[in-house]
Amino acid sequence: MDIRAIQSRSASGSVERAASRRAGKRIAAMTALAVAGALLFGYGKPASATQHWNLWEGLPTTVEDAFTRGAGGLEVQTFGRWNSRDDGSDQLELTPRLVWGVGERVELRAGGTALIGGDRTGSGDLRAEALWQITEPGQGWTPAWATLIALDVPTGQGTRGIDSTLKLIGTSTLGSPQSMQRVHFNLGYRDNDRPRPGERDSLWQYGVGYSQPFGEAMTFVTNLFREEGRRGGERGTIAEAGVRWHLAGATIASVGLGIGSGRAMPDYRVMAGIQFPL
Repeated sequence: MDIRAIQSRSASGSVERAASRRAGKRIAAMTALAVAGALLFGYGKPASATQHWNLWEGLPTTVEDAFTRGAGGLEVQTFGRWNSRDDGSDQLELTPRLVWGVGERVELRAGGTALIGGDRTGSGDLRAEALWQITEPGQGWTPAWATLIALDVPTGQGTRGIDSTLKLIGTSTLGSPQSMQRVHFNLGYRDNDRPRPGERDSLWQYGVGYSQPFGEAMTFVTNLFREEGRRGGERGTIAEAGVRWHLAGATIASVGLGIGSGRAMPDYRVMAGIQFPL
């Protein structure tokens, strides 16, 4: 038999197997999201209006809004993101976070991230953030503006230097204020302190999102983000969608799904999180 024909069949078989694996992973992701959503709807106990319409990164999507949780009290937030790539380098991100409402317009946060699988650079780093809501929303499309400052302390694997992030956040309300339909704009700049060979010394991120409550207990959120990776030449775009569901008391659960492209993004992402006051 012709060697070229054998090689061609082998290559064709490899492509088919890879396509089958990708399809299987996407089906598994959609199934996990559907099951999680069904559990939330089936067993959640809706409470009165709360902060399920406020948005924090990772709960469940990337986009944030320009509002704080309000004065007083502490809140624990924990979320996970399963990032899957066609080359098999899947990775699970686990992020616990403590949020403190210092005032009506100031919010402090502290947390860290653990990485399981894939490139574990930065796993174990600690992060401190401060969010300041600068303005209230005005009439029509006039947005509320906020700024976020974050510091990443190199307490984890393979990192050095203290990276800093500055993010500008805008939130506009569509229609009447009672509708709670919102459009969100995020622009982030990260300074990579003491970059290693092949790494960028700065990274940009920008995106737009939309959120809308449904009833008293659920908020739908979606976003589209473009980001630069730590390594030079890495860029990517991701589209995400998810729901925030108010359970009993002041507990809020989140689930979501993302589809990405480019070297800086996973091929798809499954997100889940929970938050509750102390």
